[in-house]
Amino acid sequence: RGLDFYARLVDGLLEAGIEPWATIFHWDEPTWLEERGGFLSRDAVDHLAEYGACLMTRLGDRVRNWITVNEPSIYSSLGYILGHFPPGRRNDLKGMFRSAHHLLLAHARLCEALRSTGQGGRAGIALAQIWISPKNPVKPRDRAAAEFMDQALNRFFIDPFFLGSYPARVLSKVAGFLPRGFEKDLPGMKAPQDFIGINYYQRGVYRWALLQPYTHAREYLDPAAPRSAMWEIYPPGIYRFLLRLRDEYGNPPSYITENGYPLPETDGRDPLNDPERVAYLRDHIALVGKAIERGADCRGYFHWTLMDNFEWAFGNTMRFGLLRTDFATQERQGRRSADWYQELASRNWLEVEKLALEPVDET
Repeated sequence: RGLDFYARLVDGLLEAGIEPWATIFHWDEPTWLEERGGFLSRDAVDHLAEYGACLMTRLGDRVRNWITVNEPSIYSSLGYILGHFPPGRRNDLKGMFRSAHHLLLAHARLCEALRSTGQGGRAGIALAQIWISPKNPVKPRDRAAAEFMDQALNRFFIDPFFLGSYPARVLSKVAGFLPRGFEKDLPGMKAPQDFIGINYYQRGVYRWALLQPYTHAREYLDPAAPRSAMWEIYPPGIYRFLLRLRDEYGNPPSYITENGYPLPETDGRDPLNDPERVAYLRDHIALVGKAIERGADCRGYFHWTLMDNFEWAFGNTMRFGLLRTDFATQERQGRRSADWYQELASRNWLEVEKLALEPVDET
């Protein structure tokens, strides 16, 4: 019944002239799998590969683009370090790095599964990337703390696919938390995908913290920095990640697979008037264009999201949609940002007066 539902959905999208992109694993994990250890167990890799092959076999004649795994860093860190997501554990470094490795390995297996179906199509992974800056770029220890966090939060999840290794500095601290024999998996994890997806929303600022175990880094929240309801707003990060792909990872085909602005509703405010979202999108999309102009092989941009959604631990409070959803009636209404985005998509160009870019050698 599940496959039939998605077959009808894909057909409906194609009939409407919409190209479907399907994500295989976006954190929704069967209870029976978690009861067997979830992604702490290597068996989960086989289960996910089998599931993906089933989807690809059934839908691959119509779905030509597959995102294998969404944001393995968020799944592993919020599930095992911060405890905000299932399974709700805190400070479980073994859980974080075992689940992360198995999800990255599953991505490679899913890419292989797509090719084995003979259906054609393309596969890639969507990685959450947080631009990391030191609190004080002049201080070597702040720079060292920021570099470590960049390796742990960003490069750990992309290096295996292009370099065939994990970042050395992080590995020196956490190798004991990874599955035994993980080194044997790395050659097969290199370069399996057809594209790389970048989910970008925010910046993280870190300072040196001697007593912080393993990382010696602590996040610093700058009271003067512009923020959404969830994160610091930092448009240059999206530009710099695309240039990082260009300069350090061989300039693979890439997509911005998520970028958006959460805006909770408040009493007395028109829920359809969202100039903050328009400004956020304008600044980020302009910098994606600048990165393309400078040679980054970025081939598309997906806004998160079309309609207000159930935002995991935040429930229905964080509204990301271009269309407002009335969760009681399921009625949708276009916001100001929807009109702006529709106009942008129809003309495919954006005029901006100034692009704010700070020096790129801050870390």
